[in-house]
Amino acid sequence: MVGYAVYQGQKVFQALAKRMNERSELKVRMYLDIARKAGDTTMEPDLVRRFCHHFRTTQWPSEARMPEVYYDPRSSALERGGAASLHAKCVVVDLKEVFVSSANFTEAGQSRNIELGMLLKSRGIAERVSNVFEQFVEGKFLKKAM
Repeated sequence: MVGYAVYQGQKVFQALAKRMNERSELKVRMYLDIARKAGDTTMEPDLVRRFCHHFRTTQWPSEARMPEVYYDPRSSALERGGAASLHAKCVVVDLKEVFVSSANFTEAGQSRNIELGMLLKSRGIAERVSNVFEQFVEGKFLKKAM
């Protein structure tokens, strides 16, 4: 899963968390934006730790196994000139399907807003999308948060 904004995550991710608890072999990776608010001078490790605590305690369903979470360190850079956002929104399922959408992982984005998404049932495309993010991790463009 790749996403920019997460709000009401306990509700949005409830079905996924339940499935993860039912199937211990299910591997879930989330690539999320850890943004630095204007004027925040918190060092990156502390900013990431704060994000992880917030995600774990307020956005992820309680008592559920945690996904792996990765982020783009440029989004938390102190020097705002080089800042970037991990702004993509997509979900790859079992390397068989990929859903690309404008919707954030929010209750509004999932159930109220007018958003546009496309489900592609293509192993080749799903594998390519997944490989892009795997290469970002291998190249250390994305870092593991938790």
